[in-house]
Amino acid sequence: MVPNILLKSQHMKIRLEESTFRVLIEALCRIKRVDYAIKIVNCMIEDGYSLDDKICSLIILSLCEQNDLTSAEALFVWGNMRKLGFCPGVMDCTNMIRFLVKEGKGKDALEILNQLKEDGIKPDIVCYTIVLSGIVKEGDYVKLDELFDEILVLGLIPDVYTYNVYINGLCKQHNFDEAMKIVVSMEKLGCKANVVTYNTLL
Repeated sequence: MVPNILLKSQHMKIRLEESTFRVLIEALCRIKRVDYAIKIVNCMIEDGYSLDDKICSLIILSLCEQNDLTSAEALFVWGNMRKLGFCPGVMDCTNMIRFLVKEGKGKDALEILNQLKEDGIKPDIVCYTIVLSGIVKEGDYVKLDELFDEILVLGLIPDVYTYNVYINGLCKQHNFDEAMKIVVSMEKLGCKANVVTYNTLL
């Protein structure tokens, strides 16, 4: 239906306002028709409209909330939007990373994190924590240590969730002595261990 509206406006040589596109895209995302929303974005680009980062962010969020979407499809849309000039922020990357980790794609999530850094944007602790959990799931413990060290070098302050993910990774390697050292260290730094922390150590 929506593409027909666009075709009619083009046939009648009516140039729609960007706000009209925004309303259509928001409505489509609400009813889970992100495929049509993406088509509208493509039409906007073809007709010379500027790409709205807020619209792209909404599409990314809606994509990540879909249950029938594969990681390959999500990454394809992500890549295309970046080619069109979309500059994702921390929240956009966090949404995509969370989706990829849920799909068991920790390495792809790490790539999104690296893209964010290459764009000159500093990821926050939430972003790093989600990537860490994906790396633990994939069993890449070398990368786990590297990422945790990177967090500290960047001056980010791990919270109990970050520590729990890292401790879980250490325990999966049967490195319980190091895990206990991390617990002692985090509490000295004022981050109190919780039930999850101690259950992980058992």
